[in-house]
Amino acid sequence: MPRSQPVTDTTVLILMAVLNGGRFLQEQLDSISDQTHRDWQLLAADDGSRDASLDILSAFAENQKGRVTISKGPQTGFARNFIQLIQNAPNAPYIALCDQDDVWYPPKLARAVAALDNVPADRPALYCSGTMICHQNLAPVRLSETFPERASFRNALAQNIGGGNTMVLNRAGHQLAASAAAICPDPIAHDWWLYQIITACGGIVIRDPEASLLYRQHDNNLIGARLTAGASIRHRWAILTGKWQNWNPKSLAAIAPIRDQMTTDSKDVFDKFNAARIGPVWRRLRNLWGSGVYRQSISGTLAIYVLCALGRL
Repeated sequence: MPRSQPVTDTTVLILMAVLNGGRFLQEQLDSISDQTHRDWQLLAADDGSRDASLDILSAFAENQKGRVTISKGPQTGFARNFIQLIQNAPNAPYIALCDQDDVWYPPKLARAVAALDNVPADRPALYCSGTMICHQNLAPVRLSETFPERASFRNALAQNIGGGNTMVLNRAGHQLAASAAAICPDPIAHDWWLYQIITACGGIVIRDPEASLLYRQHDNNLIGARLTAGASIRHRWAILTGKWQNWNPKSLAAIAPIRDQMTTDSKDVFDKFNAARIGPVWRRLRNLWGSGVYRQSISGTLAIYVLCALGRL
């Protein structure tokens, strides 16, 4: 991806997957332009938009004079678009993922860079943050969920605690993700996959509880927040009735090719969790217990054991 501006020691490459985002895209681009961390470049991959998205991106690129590169996406889904961006992005100190319909707070990139700057350069690291969930008109609804338990591979196998729209990788984290993208099948969601591979390979996850952006909810969200109690109940019911049984094989397959790069402990966790999906019930439960896999709530962790006992893990 050619760029007019050189990468410096503080450059953040922003990776944006775009598809028919014209309704809200300009507000997101304006919020990028308003970042207090000025050393940024934008790599946008359009996945075949039929609205004004490309025109909006082109006009923004013209105004930014060499800071924006526009390419064609693979047109096989949002996860693949982000994975391809990660794989093809040039080497840079920081890589930030960006959705097309949010609005970033001005210090978003600055906070991420400050947090990642404390991590040793050779250790993969992933920064993520809270969000302010909003209606379509950006009227605030509530802060995103907080997570009391630590981030770890044992948790990453059971849930994602970081929204992709808030994620920033350091150089080592990006290099790990890019090499994994070359050999791993597509994951269910690119952000969950990043949480898994970073923690599996001994990296660190920094979750900033403060909101870094306005997370807009609208009728075209591919993955949205659960704004009502009813939506949360439906989500839990879907998990208990088979959603996880469909997700887990794909999730595990998407990280299996990097097993040799995992830490010794992560290999043991991965193998035991995988074994918890097959065999008689007593063996499944024993392997699940041995894996130590958990969710961020007691009820969520108990649900894993229920699913395991029912053979739906």
